Amino acid sequence: MGHSEESSFEIPVDKSGYMTAPQQYASALTFAKRYALINVLGISTSEEDTDATTVNKEKDAKSVKARIVFILRKLEYETETKSQVEHAVKKLTNLELTEKNYGEIVSRLEAILSERQNDSSKS
Repeated sequence: MGHSEESSFEIPVDKSGYMTAPQQYASALTFAKRYALINVLGISTSEEDTDATTVNKEKDAKSVKARIVFILRKLEYETETKSQVEHAVKKLTNLELTEKNYGEIVSRLEAILSERQNDSSKS
């Protein structure tokens, strides 16, 4: 005899992020749960939710790993899988994609990107 309402919404799985397949699905599930709870309870948030912003849409990446992927995409390299990222990093920087190398990788990739942008502006 109780009242009930039902609704649904689709949450796409972001397959372009720098995550494993299980992480991609877990991320989408967490996002869906958060918004379902917010809607059920009628909660409004005071800040814009930027968790679902992809690296492609951001003007500047927030983490070092995201910065690496961001630059590789600017350089038009495939970054769908970790192995693609590792291969591109090795090819461009001669460094292994390890945490201790992140700073140097970003420095080298930024130099390559800057050089390519300078070359394209001259032509």
